[in-house]
Amino acid sequence: MGRNTVPIKQIKKPTLSEGWVPVVSSCFTEIGYDVPTQTMWITFKSSGLSYQYTGVPKHLYDELAGKTGGGMGAFFVKVIKPQYPAVEVWAEDA
Repeated sequence: MGRNTVPIKQIKKPTLSEGWVPVVSSCFTEIGYDVPTQTMWITFKSSGLSYQYTGVPKHLYDELAGKTGGGMGAFFVKVIKPQYPAVEVWAEDA
C-alpha cells in the first residue's frame, strides 16, 4: 500500500459519467471519470488493481487522458499522485 492510500475497499465497478476509457499505456489499462463527484479512476496494468482519486478537477483528468507516448505515467506521478489521496479498490465488473 503506497503513500496516500487507504486500505482496500471492495465495491462494484461503477458506472461513470465520462465512462471507462481503455488506454494505451505502459502503466494503466483504463481510466475513467465521474463529473458529479470529481472522482477519477485508474486501473494499473502491473497489478490489475483500480484506485479512485477524489477531488480531481476535470481538466486534470482530460490532461491525463490526452497524454501519449509514455507521458501518461509521468503526468500521473508528478501531478495526480502527490496531490490527491487514493482509495485502493477491488472493482469487479458489474
